[in-house]
Amino acid sequence: MKFVTIHDLSRELNIPERVIRYRLVNLIAEGKLREQDDFRRDDFKDDFHFVWKVHPLRFMSETTGW
Repeated sequence: MKFVTIHDLSRELNIPERVIRYRLVNLIAEGKLREQDDFRRDDFKDDFHFVWKVHPLRFMSETTGW
């Protein structure tokens, strides 16, 4: 499946980026999303400089609780 950026996902779902980023970080902390399978950190320089790439179907299914 194709990964999308948080920006693209927010535009598609009409939800602010900060809300998606908040939900993403919470799902990662809860252990519901796995790196490389459900999300990636592209162009990683350090903990503050990278681009989130998310598997949209996996993210939406975990967010809605399906």
